Amino acid sequence: MQAGTTLTLTWSSNGNMEAFILTSGQFDKSLNGQAVSVWAAHGQGQNGSISVYTQSTDSYFAVVRNMYPQASVMLFQAQMVER
Repeated sequence: MQAGTTLTLTWSSNGNMEAFILTSGQFDKSLNGQAVSVWAAHGQGQNGSISVYTQSTDSYFAVVRNMYPQASVMLFQAQMVER
């Protein structure tokens, strides 16, 4: 992704979800089992939208996860768009 772009992630579900937009470094940390305490954007809720303005050229990843894994929550839709 080129610098100077706005990425927006939207989602809808039937329960509380947690959503992140992560840079490649942040995403790599999460894949290696490390806690990610800094992210490009974060939000939560049943339906939501988060955005980030890219200030550097990088890869960005959308992650939407169930906040309460023991609960049965269905993700209906998630989409990240570039503007």
